[in-house]
Amino acid sequence: MNEVNVSADCADKRKADGKLNNKGFSLVEMLIALTISGIVLSALVVLIESSVYNFTKQTAQAQLQSDADIALNQVENDIMEADMLIMYRSPDKNSGYDYYLTKYSNTNKSRYYGYIWDKANKILYFSNDFYPLGDKPLDNVSVACEYVEDFSIKIDDKCVSAGDVEQPTTRVGETPKKEEGVILTSNIKVKAYIKLSKQNVSREVKREVSLRNSLYGDDLTNKVKIVKVNGSDKTIIEIKYFKLGDIKAQGYVDA
Repeated sequence: MNEVNVSADCADKRKADGKLNNKGFSLVEMLIALTISGIVLSALVVLIESSVYNFTKQTAQAQLQSDADIALNQVENDIMEADMLIMYRSPDKNSGYDYYLTKYSNTNKSRYYGYIWDKANKILYFSNDFYPLGDKPLDNVSVACEYVEDFSIKIDDKCVSAGDVEQPTTRVGETPKKEEGVILTSNIKVKAYIKLSKQNVSREVKREVSLRNSLYGDDLTNKVKIVKVNGSDKTIIEIKYFKLGDIKAQGYVDA
């Protein structure tokens, strides 16, 4: 009986002293725990975001590389089998259309196979029925590649030189005059280049291609041509009648 009374007295004393054993976390302890948890969770979020970003970036890089390779493989094959090379580069770097033509159409000798780059929408098109002197460049085209930041086909600088070229005459029996023009080597090489950009990721592919079909030979200046624009008029002119410095400045030659 005395033992029970002693225990009761001890319990009463603990209550009076405020020293019960059912005490919980203090506010400071809870704040410390929340801070540590926040740091750990923040680190996990950063790690997950970094992993997702790297995965997305690597996937985009792989897709762009594949798209660029496929597009340039097709361009390369068409260049190697080209019957001609007709080039036009728009002076506007952010809009307009550049195009590069390699063969006559099967149905019409005034139309051609070739590639048209829509700068504003960053799309490379292919056409087998393209009319370079018209005002509707996107008629009869199909998409070859999207997200095209840059595209060009340029003659290798080692394949061109300046020289005297006979100019066309306007009258029968007139003696042709010679002026500075462009001389091509017997084996033309061009540089095909494409750059794709998507989701802050870019991929570039550049290849040197030898023209091995009808463009291989001695008289090549009649088959390599540039579209000259004068106001609203367009004219296809043989490259030999241009000055070398002019076509380099306009981006038709790759240094």
